[in-house]
Amino acid sequence: MLELEFPEGSFDVVLAFYSIFHLPKEEQALMVEKIKGWLKPGGWILCNFQFEGKDITREGWFKPEVVMFSSGLGVEGTREMFTQVGGYELVVDEVDIEKVGRFEEKFHWIMAKKKLTE
Repeated sequence: MLELEFPEGSFDVVLAFYSIFHLPKEEQALMVEKIKGWLKPGGWILCNFQFEGKDITREGWFKPEVVMFSSGLGVEGTREMFTQVGGYELVVDEVDIEKVGRFEEKFHWIMAKKKLTE
């Protein structure tokens, strides 16, 4: 995912559902920064993050032989990440419980608008 490249200001909206938290938490800010560059001024990002501030490995998540990895900064850590990256106005910042496969999980949803100027 981090290897993706698009020209600056390519998109009006980027949707990153159930994806960024599969990167190690140390790389998530870099992904959010890259997305900011891909957005046009005034563009939107809608994404979700792991609720918990830890690494999680689940064996047999989808099939018995599948191991799923996710990583999170926690709700406050994710908010702080957006503050440190800068250039976004958080419009939606909420936690929701969802059924994912056999599990119920909490996800931290962010909808943010790229500021017209930084």
